[in-house]
Amino acid sequence: LAPDGYVTVDSRLDAALAFTGPTTRVTLDAALARTEIHVPGAAVARATTGGGAVAIARRLTPHVTASARLEVARSFYAADVLGLAAAPRWGATGFAVLEASVAR
Repeated sequence: LAPDGYVTVDSRLDAALAFTGPTTRVTLDAALARTEIHVPGAAVARATTGGGAVAIARRLTPHVTASARLEVARSFYAADVLGLAAAPRWGATGFAVLEASVAR
């Protein structure tokens, strides 16, 4: 039970696939779920949710790696659930990282 009083129950299927080369790694992730939201005093909200992600990492030099990830999903969000407008929405997020390793 979450501190704000609602419970999310997922029946979920997840899958992932990765391709790895000498300097590059690409991953694909996917999820599909049947989600139920239980809010005290409200009808149970049910919907199909899920999404996917793609990530790539590439070694640029022996000490520098660049990576990026993009995720897109349809899900329930707390502000909607607590406002009793419980319907899933699409969301997306992405980020990139440049990583350097330093050896002594």
